Amino acid sequence: MAVYDRATHAAQRTSIRLKLQADGSIEAQVPVMETGTGSHTMIRRVVAAGLGLPLDHVVIRYVDTAHLPYDSGVGGSRVTISASEAAHLGVLEFREALQREMARALGVPVHQTVSDTGIGQGGRGGEHEEAVISFCVQIAQVGVDVETGQVFLYEVLSAHDVAEILEPISHQSQIEGGVVMGIGYALREDLGIEEGRVTAAHLGDYKMSNIADTAGIRVELLRGGKGVGALHVKGIGELPNVPTAAAIANAVADAVGVRIDTLPITAEKVLRALSAAGGEATV
Repeated sequence: MAVYDRATHAAQRTSIRLKLQADGSIEAQVPVMETGTGSHTMIRRVVAAGLGLPLDHVVIRYVDTAHLPYDSGVGGSRVTISASEAAHLGVLEFREALQREMARALGVPVHQTVSDTGIGQGGRGGEHEEAVISFCVQIAQVGVDVETGQVFLYEVLSAHDVAEILEPISHQSQIEGGVVMGIGYALREDLGIEEGRVTAAHLGDYKMSNIADTAGIRVELLRGGKGVGALHVKGIGELPNVPTAAAIANAVADAVGVRIDTLPITAEKVLRALSAAGGEATV
């Protein structure tokens, strides 16, 4: 077993522009590139839900800083909290602007117009909020062949303390992907640095996990935690990949009674440790 905690900080500086299209759809211009984590899908969902529109009525357009103000970039598990907060506040301003335009076109006071949306009145920025802490507990089940030193990974259970989840599929994918990265870090991936030089010249030397190595990942979510921002969220991207190696190392130590304190945990290291301990394994 291994436990890890990580802070989700207040929203960082970013921007968004919402444009009403001729067909009634919304174009959301964002300075955040899609790196494969589902950030654009998450922004679409926040905008669509906030305006009471079907998801396919919102289109994301990635633009550079010539078209939008500064964004601090992708990294540090900051995209979801920052982009969702900007999208939420942008929806509030967009709705107010739309109501003013409706009132002008109809020749009536603004308070007589009604916007049928799924978002509450008002919002709050995140710049003065304190960080909230996310927790991850992982339990690894392994078997070790004491004659060869080979480690067999049977299952990794990854349990997460979460708040609101904006995009469930991407959220789950981030966790599973992080665990896979942790498994590779723990058991296979080795740059082979000797005298400051990398000796793993290709993927024949640098072993990465495949689908057969990742079966047995189980994810459990503990909902209801305190989140950040108006949408009450926490970062997830870097939470699941940190404790995996420690959980596997602890499981190996529990299985054979010797501890491997360098990564990856190879068969050769296990055999050397068993030999140094007298070659006896615990049950």
